[in-house]
Amino acid sequence: MKNLIYLIGLTILVASCGNTDNVTIPKDEYNKLKGIPLPIKPEYPKRLKINDGWNELQAKVLISDSCEYIGYAIGTNYAFMTHKGNCKFCQHRLEETIRKIIREELQKK
Repeated sequence: MKNLIYLIGLTILVASCGNTDNVTIPKDEYNKLKGIPLPIKPEYPKRLKINDGWNELQAKVLISDSCEYIGYAIGTNYAFMTHKGNCKFCQHRLEETIRKIIREELQKK
């Protein structure tokens, strides 16, 4: 009787272990397969590494007053920000101004 109980238990154990079709995949891949859109990462603040020859500084590119600024030590007592030289917003405004001037000059002729 005791052997019969062990045999039944062993049979159930073997039968239950053979039916596992589970596969583990990364969550992003699962969401892609299910058609769930990936969350959009915000563009700002962007991380920026600045190497001055001795040190590598961690800075961030931020938006303020519709311009891009490079900031260092943001969130501390001595943070600073400076306007980014190739600010994409200023570039866009400059291109629009040039287009406007060209349109006005063409209308004069």
